[in-house]
Amino acid sequence: MLIAALTVARSPRTTSWRRTCELQARDRAFTELVCLAHRSDESEVNRLIVRLVERAQRAGALRADVGPIDLAFFMMASSRVAEADPERWRRHFTLSLDALRAG
Repeated sequence: MLIAALTVARSPRTTSWRRTCELQARDRAFTELVCLAHRSDESEVNRLIVRLVERAQRAGALRADVGPIDLAFFMMASSRVAEADPERWRRHFTLSLDALRAG
């Protein structure tokens, strides 16, 4: 999901990533779950994020200095933007993806 999101702006996987942010904008309980997942290195969500980061970096799609916690903070920030203005999270999402891309 992340690799495509970082390399192809309109890919189906970017759409999945975008849908996750849309769900966050609508569902506070989901947002809390996503935002708390990074607190446990043993959580399944955290293990998946670690694998995604490693794969994206090996593929050269993700900046080398980005870690799993950065993606957790990305999700937290997106949810807070959605709370403040439910339509502005899309711009934040696009800017954040641009900032995460390698090269």
